[in-house]
Amino acid sequence: MKKYGLIAKGGRKKTKKEIQQKKVQAKEKIMRQNLIIDKFSITVPNKLWCSDISEFRIANRKLYVCAIIDVATRRIVGRAIALHMRESIVHDAFKMAYGRNPHLAEQPYYHSDGGAQFTSKATTELIERAGFIKSVSRPGIPQDNQPIESVWKTIKREMPSIRHMRFDEAKMTIVKYIELYYNGARLHSSIGYQCPNDFYYKLAI
Repeated sequence: MKKYGLIAKGGRKKTKKEIQQKKVQAKEKIMRQNLIIDKFSITVPNKLWCSDISEFRIANRKLYVCAIIDVATRRIVGRAIALHMRESIVHDAFKMAYGRNPHLAEQPYYHSDGGAQFTSKATTELIERAGFIKSVSRPGIPQDNQPIESVWKTIKREMPSIRHMRFDEAKMTIVKYIELYYNGARLHSSIGYQCPNDFYYKLAI
């Protein structure tokens, strides 16, 4: 445009009020996506799944675990363990959970935080194709995903240390803890001091 003696017209600068309104609208949009507020008392198996990724230290590197908990039974229904936290770890955990639990409740919910791995187009399509309603935590409020946050606290407090293990050994330790102990033997006060597997089969009858 300079060549022809023309000067580009600058766009109108947004006012502070407009910027603030846009921020409020964006926040409200995200808050509306949390569809499970006050739903943690659900007693129907496979009605509400909560998922998250947590980081663990192992020998010379970090390991990531994506887990899915069924809120009604406290069962860890799906898991994936990797040396990365790309969206494929979320997909692998979900596919395991869905494959293990073909009989879902009516209009089941899948809840997670707002991380890119959980909110990507591919992840959303995977979850919605399976018949789930997608729900997302509000920014900066970990209590919105309290069931899975509680799982991480328990695992990191009770599981044997994997800090000096290599990946394969650490992965096996996590799998054994989840499948044999957490799901199969650990008593949970929130489900009447039963283990998740026993409680699930009792409700599923």
